Amino acid sequence: MASQLASIAPATRRRAAAVVGVFAALFAVVGVLSWARDANAAVRVIGTIVLVAAAVLALIAWGLLNSIRVDRLSDELDAELAEAIAHHDATCGCGQTHDMTEMTTVCAHDGAGTDCAHNCDTCALAALRN
Repeated sequence: MASQLASIAPATRRRAAAVVGVFAALFAVVGVLSWARDANAAVRVIGTIVLVAAAVLALIAWGLLNSIRVDRLSDELDAELAEAIAHHDATCGCGQTHDMTEMTTVCAHDGAGTDCAHNCDTCALAALRN
């Protein structure tokens, strides 16, 4: 299942992560400065809130960047699976054509498998069945 972020181009997500990251850094600096200087309790409470906001923004930026990586890895896996299926052409050398979604055979005799002596348990693709 694709994430909702997958509909947004990776370059746009990368730019959004950069903008959010800049704001996270800015908030972190403001929050740290409120604790580095002599200040009253109200300023320190606000500084703590700003530091929490900086942490949340940093996590959002990380999530945006991580979604790009996850989508790229998913695309690579899909490409490798498509290549493996195309390479084997849904056959395993047993002489039968396989339905890759159900791992059943389509019998060459009558198309239904009723007059077929093929045994799916001896097929080389049997390990792929659930």
